Amino acid sequence: MSLRAGWGQVGNENVAPYTTFPTITINSTYAFDGANVVPGSAPDGYGNPDLTWETTTQTNVGVDLGLFNGGANISLDYYNKTTEDLLLDVPVPDTNGGGFITQNIGEIENKGFDISITSTIINNDNFNWNSTLTFSHVKNKIVDLGGVDEIQGSFESVDGKQRYWNRIQVGEPIGQFWGTTFLGTWKSTDNIPVDASSGNPIAVPGDAKYLLDEDNNLVFGNIGNGTPDTFWGFNNTLTYRSWDLNILFQGVSGFDVLNAVQGIIVGNTGNQRSFLAADQVNQWTSTNETDIPAGGLNEIGSTRYVEKGDFIRLSNLSLGYTFDNVVDSIDYLKLYASGQNLLLITDYSGYDPEHTSKPASADAGGNVDTAAGINVGAYPNPRTFSIGVKIGF
Repeated sequence: MSLRAGWGQVGNENVAPYTTFPTITINSTYAFDGANVVPGSAPDGYGNPDLTWETTTQTNVGVDLGLFNGGANISLDYYNKTTEDLLLDVPVPDTNGGGFITQNIGEIENKGFDISITSTIINNDNFNWNSTLTFSHVKNKIVDLGGVDEIQGSFESVDGKQRYWNRIQVGEPIGQFWGTTFLGTWKSTDNIPVDASSGNPIAVPGDAKYLLDEDNNLVFGNIGNGTPDTFWGFNNTLTYRSWDLNILFQGVSGFDVLNAVQGIIVGNTGNQRSFLAADQVNQWTSTNETDIPAGGLNEIGSTRYVEKGDFIRLSNLSLGYTFDNVVDSIDYLKLYASGQNLLLITDYSGYDPEHTSKPASADAGGNVDTAAGINVGAYPNPRTFSIGVKIGF
Protein backbone atom coordinates (compact mmCIF):
# COMPACT_ATOMS: atom_id res chain seq x y z
CA MET A 1 0.00 0.00 0.00
CA SER A 2 1.23 3.50 -0.76
CA LEU A 3 -0.12 6.94 0.10
CA ARG A 4 0.02 9.98 -2.17
CA ALA A 5 -0.62 13.70 -1.74
CA GLY A 6 -0.27 16.61 -4.10
CA TRP A 7 -0.80 20.34 -4.49
CA GLY A 8 -0.50 22.47 -7.57
CA GLN A 9 -1.61 25.53 -9.49
CA VAL A 10 -2.25 26.02 -13.19
CA GLY A 11 -3.37 29.00 -15.25
CA ASN A 12 -5.89 29.30 -18.08
CA GLU A 13 -5.96 32.14 -20.59
CA ASN A 14 -8.52 30.65 -22.98
CA VAL A 15 -10.08 33.83 -24.36
CA ALA A 16 -10.46 35.12 -27.89
CA PRO A 17 -7.49 37.02 -29.38
CA TYR A 18 -7.41 40.80 -28.80
CA THR A 19 -10.01 40.61 -26.02
CA THR A 20 -8.04 43.26 -24.14
CA PHE A 21 -8.68 45.78 -26.95
CA PRO A 22 -11.93 47.45 -27.99
CA THR A 23 -12.90 46.68 -31.58
CA ILE A 24 -14.92 48.44 -34.26
CA THR A 25 -16.68 47.33 -37.40
CA ILE A 26 -15.94 49.38 -40.53
CA ASN A 27 -18.88 48.32 -42.67
CA SER A 28 -21.70 49.86 -40.67
CA THR A 29 -24.40 52.05 -42.13
CA TYR A 30 -26.99 54.25 -40.45
CA ALA A 31 -29.74 56.61 -41.61
CA PHE A 32 -29.34 59.58 -39.27
CA ASP A 33 -32.23 61.43 -40.89
CA GLY A 34 -34.32 58.30 -41.24
CA ALA A 35 -33.94 58.24 -45.02
CA ASN A 36 -30.36 58.63 -46.28
CA VAL A 37 -28.01 55.78 -45.35
CA VAL A 38 -24.51 56.89 -44.40
CA PRO A 39 -21.57 54.44 -44.25
CA GLY A 40 -19.23 54.50 -41.29
CA SER A 41 -17.69 52.68 -38.38
CA ALA A 42 -19.23 51.65 -35.08
CA PRO A 43 -18.13 50.04 -31.82
CA ASP A 44 -18.21 46.26 -32.13
CA GLY A 45 -16.70 44.90 -28.90
CA TYR A 46 -15.50 46.00 -25.51
CA GLY A 47 -11.87 45.67 -24.52
CA ASN A 48 -10.65 44.86 -21.03
CA PRO A 49 -6.97 45.74 -20.44
CA ASP A 50 -7.13 44.28 -16.92
CA LEU A 51 -7.67 40.68 -18.06
CA THR A 52 -5.45 38.02 -16.56
CA TRP A 53 -5.53 34.24 -16.49
CA GLU A 54 -7.75 32.09 -14.34
CA THR A 55 -5.90 30.37 -11.51
CA THR A 56 -6.83 26.82 -10.52
CA THR A 57 -5.49 25.44 -7.25
CA GLN A 58 -5.87 21.72 -6.59
CA THR A 59 -5.15 19.57 -3.56
CA ASN A 60 -5.47 15.81 -3.77
CA VAL A 61 -4.76 12.76 -1.62
CA GLY A 62 -4.74 9.15 -2.76
CA VAL A 63 -3.97 5.59 -1.84
CA ASP A 64 -2.81 2.65 -3.98
CA LEU A 65 -3.50 -0.94 -2.94
CA GLY A 66 -2.14 -4.15 -4.42
CA LEU A 67 -4.08 -7.37 -3.74
CA PHE A 68 -3.80 -11.09 -4.53
CA ASN A 69 -0.10 -10.98 -5.34
CA GLY A 70 -0.56 -8.33 -7.98
CA GLY A 71 -3.73 -9.84 -9.41
CA ALA A 72 -5.68 -6.70 -8.53
CA ASN A 73 -4.72 -3.06 -8.02
CA ILE A 74 -6.94 -0.36 -6.54
CA SER A 75 -6.34 3.40 -6.67
CA LEU A 76 -8.45 5.89 -4.71
CA ASP A 77 -8.12 9.66 -5.11
CA TYR A 78 -9.91 12.59 -3.51
CA TYR A 79 -9.43 16.13 -4.78
CA ASN A 80 -10.50 19.68 -4.00
CA LYS A 81 -10.09 22.12 -6.88
CA THR A 82 -10.77 25.85 -6.70
CA THR A 83 -10.66 28.17 -9.71
CA GLU A 84 -10.41 31.92 -9.09
CA ASP A 85 -10.59 34.92 -11.42
CA LEU A 86 -12.99 33.07 -13.73
CA LEU A 87 -12.95 34.32 -17.31
CA LEU A 88 -16.63 34.99 -17.98
CA ASP A 89 -18.70 37.07 -20.39
CA VAL A 90 -20.56 39.60 -18.25
CA PRO A 91 -23.64 41.39 -19.67
CA VAL A 92 -23.32 45.15 -20.12
CA PRO A 93 -26.47 47.18 -19.30
CA ASP A 94 -28.36 48.42 -22.34
CA THR A 95 -27.94 51.98 -21.05
CA ASN A 96 -24.19 51.50 -21.59
CA GLY A 97 -24.50 49.92 -25.02
CA GLY A 98 -25.49 46.35 -24.16
CA GLY A 99 -23.66 43.23 -25.21
CA PHE A 100 -20.99 41.43 -23.18
CA ILE A 101 -17.54 42.15 -21.81
CA THR A 102 -15.02 39.50 -20.76
CA GLN A 103 -13.92 39.89 -17.13
CA ASN A 104 -12.06 38.03 -14.40
CA ILE A 105 -14.75 37.55 -11.79
CA GLY A 106 -15.78 34.89 -9.39
CA GLU A 107 -14.71 31.57 -7.99
CA ILE A 108 -15.84 27.98 -8.50
CA GLU A 109 -15.16 24.95 -6.31
CA ASN A 110 -15.00 21.32 -7.45
CA LYS A 111 -14.78 18.37 -5.08
CA GLY A 112 -14.75 14.73 -6.10
CA PHE A 113 -13.16 11.33 -6.02
CA ASP A 114 -11.82 8.82 -8.55
CA ILE A 115 -11.62 5.05 -8.21
CA SER A 116 -9.70 2.70 -10.49
CA ILE A 117 -9.67 -1.10 -10.15
CA THR A 118 -7.43 -3.15 -12.43
CA SER A 119 -7.48 -6.92 -12.20
CA THR A 120 -6.33 -10.06 -13.96
CA ILE A 121 -9.39 -12.29 -13.74
CA ILE A 122 -7.99 -15.29 -15.65
CA ASN A 123 -4.38 -15.94 -16.58
CA ASN A 124 -3.23 -19.27 -18.01
CA ASP A 125 -1.35 -20.60 -21.02
CA ASN A 126 -4.24 -20.28 -23.48
CA PHE A 127 -6.66 -17.71 -22.06
CA ASN A 128 -6.22 -14.32 -20.37
CA TRP A 129 -8.80 -11.85 -19.15
CA ASN A 130 -7.75 -8.40 -17.89
CA SER A 131 -10.28 -5.85 -16.69
CA THR A 132 -10.23 -2.20 -15.62
CA LEU A 133 -13.12 -0.42 -13.89
CA THR A 134 -13.04 3.35 -13.34
CA PHE A 135 -15.53 5.49 -11.45
CA SER A 136 -15.57 9.26 -10.88
CA HIS A 137 -17.93 11.51 -8.98
CA VAL A 138 -17.71 15.30 -8.78
CA LYS A 139 -19.73 18.12 -7.26
CA ASN A 140 -19.19 21.77 -8.10
CA LYS A 141 -20.50 25.05 -6.76
CA ILE A 142 -20.20 28.70 -7.73
CA VAL A 143 -18.71 30.41 -4.68
CA ASP A 144 -18.54 34.00 -5.91
CA LEU A 145 -19.36 36.09 -8.99
CA GLY A 146 -17.65 39.34 -8.12
CA GLY A 147 -20.48 40.79 -6.07
CA VAL A 148 -23.44 39.76 -8.24
CA ASP A 149 -25.76 36.84 -7.56
CA GLU A 150 -26.03 35.55 -11.12
CA ILE A 151 -24.94 36.01 -14.72
CA GLN A 152 -27.37 35.39 -17.55
CA GLY A 153 -26.28 33.12 -20.38
CA SER A 154 -27.11 33.54 -24.05
CA PHE A 155 -27.23 31.15 -27.01
CA GLU A 156 -27.94 31.36 -30.71
CA SER A 157 -30.55 28.67 -31.22
CA VAL A 158 -31.43 26.43 -34.15
CA ASP A 159 -33.72 29.10 -35.58
CA GLY A 160 -31.03 31.81 -35.37
CA LYS A 161 -32.75 33.62 -32.49
CA GLN A 162 -31.13 34.57 -29.21
CA ARG A 163 -32.17 32.33 -26.28
CA TYR A 164 -31.55 32.93 -22.59
CA TRP A 165 -31.64 29.39 -21.27
CA ASN A 166 -28.88 29.22 -18.70
CA ARG A 167 -27.73 31.00 -15.56
CA ILE A 168 -24.52 31.01 -13.55
CA GLN A 169 -25.64 31.48 -9.95
CA VAL A 170 -23.82 31.82 -6.64
CA GLY A 171 -24.39 28.78 -4.43
CA GLU A 172 -25.53 26.60 -7.34
CA PRO A 173 -23.66 24.10 -9.53
CA ILE A 174 -22.46 25.24 -12.91
CA GLY A 175 -24.70 24.41 -15.87
CA GLN A 176 -28.11 25.45 -14.52
CA PHE A 177 -31.01 25.67 -17.00
CA TRP A 178 -33.36 28.61 -16.57
CA GLY A 179 -37.06 28.49 -17.41
CA THR A 180 -40.53 27.77 -16.15
CA THR A 181 -42.47 24.63 -15.26
CA PHE A 182 -44.65 23.08 -17.97
CA LEU A 183 -48.00 21.80 -16.64
CA GLY A 184 -49.62 20.48 -19.82
CA THR A 185 -52.42 22.40 -21.53
CA TRP A 186 -55.35 24.55 -20.56
CA LYS A 187 -58.52 22.49 -20.90
CA SER A 188 -61.98 23.72 -21.82
CA THR A 189 -63.12 22.93 -18.28
CA ASP A 190 -60.32 24.93 -16.61
CA ASN A 191 -60.94 28.22 -14.87
CA ILE A 192 -58.44 30.22 -16.93
CA PRO A 193 -57.13 33.27 -15.01
CA VAL A 194 -57.83 36.77 -16.25
CA ASP A 195 -55.15 39.38 -16.86
CA ALA A 196 -55.73 42.22 -14.41
CA SER A 197 -54.64 45.00 -16.79
CA SER A 198 -56.59 43.94 -19.88
CA GLY A 199 -59.44 41.98 -18.35
CA ASN A 200 -58.89 39.20 -20.89
CA PRO A 201 -58.05 35.54 -20.16
CA ILE A 202 -54.31 34.87 -20.18
CA ALA A 203 -54.81 31.84 -22.44
CA VAL A 204 -57.36 29.85 -24.40
CA PRO A 205 -58.04 26.11 -24.21
CA GLY A 206 -55.24 24.23 -25.94
CA ASP A 207 -52.51 26.70 -25.01
CA ALA A 208 -49.47 25.50 -23.09
CA LYS A 209 -49.98 25.78 -19.34
CA TYR A 210 -47.12 26.94 -17.12
CA LEU A 211 -46.62 27.50 -13.41
CA LEU A 212 -47.97 30.91 -12.32
CA ASP A 213 -47.59 33.03 -9.19
CA GLU A 214 -50.46 34.63 -7.29
CA ASP A 215 -50.50 37.51 -9.80
CA ASN A 216 -50.76 35.09 -12.75
CA ASN A 217 -47.21 35.80 -13.89
CA LEU A 218 -44.92 33.03 -15.09
CA VAL A 219 -42.65 31.60 -12.37
CA PHE A 220 -39.08 31.23 -13.63
CA GLY A 221 -36.28 29.33 -11.92
CA ASN A 222 -33.80 26.49 -12.26
CA ILE A 223 -35.32 23.63 -14.27
CA GLY A 224 -32.36 21.31 -14.72
CA ASN A 225 -28.59 21.02 -14.94
CA GLY A 226 -26.50 19.96 -17.92
CA THR A 227 -23.27 19.11 -16.08
CA PRO A 228 -22.81 15.38 -15.27
CA ASP A 229 -21.68 14.38 -11.79
CA THR A 230 -20.88 10.68 -12.34
CA PHE A 231 -18.67 8.95 -14.92
CA TRP A 232 -17.61 5.32 -15.22
CA GLY A 233 -15.83 3.04 -17.63
CA PHE A 234 -15.44 -0.74 -17.88
CA ASN A 235 -12.67 -2.01 -20.17
CA ASN A 236 -12.05 -5.72 -20.83
CA THR A 237 -9.28 -7.35 -22.85
CA LEU A 238 -9.54 -11.08 -23.55
CA THR A 239 -6.97 -13.19 -25.40
CA TYR A 240 -7.30 -16.81 -26.48
CA ARG A 241 -4.22 -18.15 -28.20
CA SER A 242 -3.88 -15.92 -31.28
CA TRP A 243 -7.23 -14.18 -30.84
CA ASP A 244 -7.77 -10.94 -28.89
CA LEU A 245 -10.97 -9.10 -28.04
CA ASN A 246 -11.36 -5.65 -26.46
CA ILE A 247 -14.67 -4.29 -25.14
CA LEU A 248 -15.12 -0.83 -23.62
CA PHE A 249 -18.34 0.37 -21.99
CA GLN A 250 -18.73 3.92 -20.68
CA GLY A 251 -21.50 5.57 -18.70
CA VAL A 252 -22.41 9.10 -17.64
CA SER A 253 -25.22 10.10 -15.28
CA GLY A 254 -26.54 12.88 -13.09
CA PHE A 255 -27.34 15.44 -15.79
CA ASP A 256 -30.15 16.80 -17.94
CA VAL A 257 -30.44 17.89 -21.56
CA LEU A 258 -32.44 20.92 -22.65
CA ASN A 259 -33.62 19.71 -26.05
CA ALA A 260 -33.91 23.03 -27.85
CA VAL A 261 -34.17 21.28 -31.22
CA GLN A 262 -37.39 19.65 -30.04
CA GLY A 263 -38.54 23.01 -28.72
CA ILE A 264 -38.16 24.64 -32.12
CA ILE A 265 -39.84 21.74 -33.92
CA VAL A 266 -42.94 21.53 -31.72
CA GLY A 267 -43.02 25.12 -30.46
CA ASN A 268 -43.08 26.91 -33.80
CA THR A 269 -46.11 25.28 -35.39
CA GLY A 270 -48.13 28.48 -35.37
CA ASN A 271 -45.40 30.42 -37.12
CA GLN A 272 -43.61 28.12 -39.56
CA ARG A 273 -46.42 25.58 -39.96
CA SER A 274 -43.94 22.81 -39.20
CA PHE A 275 -45.30 19.38 -38.37
CA LEU A 276 -42.15 17.36 -37.76
CA ALA A 277 -42.65 15.77 -34.33
CA ALA A 278 -44.54 12.51 -33.97
CA ASP A 279 -46.28 13.58 -30.76
CA GLN A 280 -48.00 16.42 -32.65
CA VAL A 281 -50.33 13.81 -34.12
CA ASN A 282 -51.91 13.72 -30.67
CA GLN A 283 -51.89 17.46 -29.96
CA TRP A 284 -54.79 19.20 -28.24
CA THR A 285 -58.06 19.67 -30.11
CA SER A 286 -61.52 20.48 -28.84
CA THR A 287 -62.44 16.79 -29.17
CA ASN A 288 -59.09 15.42 -27.97
CA GLU A 289 -57.94 17.43 -24.97
CA THR A 290 -54.41 16.09 -24.44
CA ASP A 291 -51.40 17.64 -22.69
CA ILE A 292 -49.69 18.37 -26.02
CA PRO A 293 -50.42 22.02 -26.86
CA ALA A 294 -52.36 22.94 -29.98
CA GLY A 295 -50.51 24.46 -32.93
CA GLY A 296 -49.03 27.82 -32.00
CA LEU A 297 -45.98 29.54 -30.60
CA ASN A 298 -44.91 27.67 -27.46
CA GLU A 299 -41.17 28.29 -27.48
CA ILE A 300 -40.80 29.37 -23.85
CA GLY A 301 -37.89 27.60 -22.18
CA SER A 302 -39.54 25.16 -19.80
CA THR A 303 -39.43 21.70 -18.30
CA ARG A 304 -41.31 20.54 -21.39
CA TYR A 305 -38.00 20.33 -23.23
CA VAL A 306 -35.80 19.10 -20.35
CA GLU A 307 -34.92 15.38 -20.43
CA LYS A 308 -32.65 13.09 -18.45
CA GLY A 309 -29.35 12.68 -20.26
CA ASP A 310 -27.98 9.57 -18.49
CA PHE A 311 -26.53 7.02 -20.89
CA ILE A 312 -24.49 3.84 -21.28
CA ARG A 313 -22.38 3.51 -24.43
CA LEU A 314 -20.52 0.62 -26.03
CA SER A 315 -17.63 2.86 -27.00
CA ASN A 316 -15.31 0.34 -28.59
CA LEU A 317 -15.36 -3.28 -29.72
CA SER A 318 -12.36 -4.74 -31.52
CA LEU A 319 -11.42 -8.26 -32.57
CA GLY A 320 -8.04 -9.33 -33.90
CA TYR A 321 -6.06 -12.38 -34.95
CA THR A 322 -2.26 -12.50 -34.92
CA PHE A 323 -0.09 -14.66 -37.17
CA ASP A 324 3.37 -15.26 -35.74
CA ASN A 325 6.55 -15.89 -37.76
CA VAL A 326 4.83 -15.41 -41.10
CA VAL A 327 8.14 -15.19 -42.97
CA ASP A 328 11.73 -14.65 -41.88
CA SER A 329 11.58 -10.85 -42.19
CA ILE A 330 8.18 -10.42 -40.46
CA ASP A 331 7.78 -11.14 -36.74
CA TYR A 332 3.99 -11.00 -36.77
CA LEU A 333 0.98 -9.99 -38.84
CA LYS A 334 -2.27 -8.98 -37.17
CA LEU A 335 -5.68 -8.63 -38.83
CA TYR A 336 -8.29 -6.70 -36.89
CA ALA A 337 -11.75 -5.17 -37.13
CA SER A 338 -13.18 -2.59 -34.77
CA GLY A 339 -16.21 -0.41 -34.23
CA GLN A 340 -16.80 2.70 -32.14
CA ASN A 341 -20.07 3.95 -30.65
CA LEU A 342 -21.86 0.72 -31.52
CA LEU A 343 -24.60 0.89 -28.90
CA LEU A 344 -26.23 3.73 -26.95
CA ILE A 345 -28.68 3.09 -24.12
CA THR A 346 -30.53 6.23 -23.01
CA ASP A 347 -34.00 7.66 -22.44
CA TYR A 348 -33.04 10.86 -24.25
CA SER A 349 -35.19 11.40 -27.34
CA GLY A 350 -32.52 13.22 -29.37
CA TYR A 351 -29.57 11.81 -31.27
CA ASP A 352 -26.92 11.82 -28.56
CA PRO A 353 -27.06 13.22 -25.00
CA GLU A 354 -23.27 13.55 -24.88
CA HIS A 355 -22.85 15.82 -27.92
CA THR A 356 -25.35 18.59 -27.33
CA SER A 357 -23.81 22.07 -27.15
CA LYS A 358 -22.25 24.12 -29.89
CA PRO A 359 -20.42 27.45 -29.46
CA ALA A 360 -22.48 30.57 -29.08
CA SER A 361 -22.29 33.06 -31.91
CA ALA A 362 -19.40 35.50 -31.80
CA ASP A 363 -21.51 38.38 -30.53
CA ALA A 364 -23.77 36.32 -28.29
CA GLY A 365 -21.48 35.88 -25.31
CA GLY A 366 -23.22 33.23 -23.29
CA ASN A 367 -20.27 31.51 -21.58
CA VAL A 368 -20.71 28.38 -23.70
CA ASP A 369 -18.19 26.45 -21.61
CA THR A 370 -20.42 26.84 -18.56
CA ALA A 371 -23.63 25.69 -20.25
CA ALA A 372 -23.31 22.04 -21.19
CA GLY A 373 -26.39 20.03 -22.09
CA ILE A 374 -28.20 22.55 -24.28
CA ASN A 375 -28.99 20.82 -27.58
CA VAL A 376 -28.97 23.49 -30.26
CA GLY A 377 -28.17 21.16 -33.13
CA ALA A 378 -24.68 19.82 -32.47
CA TYR A 379 -23.53 16.96 -34.71
CA PRO A 380 -23.99 13.63 -32.89
CA ASN A 381 -21.19 11.26 -31.94
CA PRO A 382 -20.56 9.23 -35.14
CA ARG A 383 -20.59 5.43 -35.40
CA THR A 384 -17.48 4.20 -37.16
CA PHE A 385 -16.15 0.86 -38.39
CA SER A 386 -12.62 -0.01 -39.43
CA ILE A 387 -10.53 -2.96 -40.55
CA GLY A 388 -6.78 -3.04 -40.63
CA VAL A 389 -3.49 -4.86 -40.70
CA LYS A 390 -0.54 -4.49 -38.32
CA ILE A 391 2.86 -5.83 -39.29
CA GLY A 392 5.83 -6.20 -36.95
CA PHE A 393 9.36 -6.49 -38.30
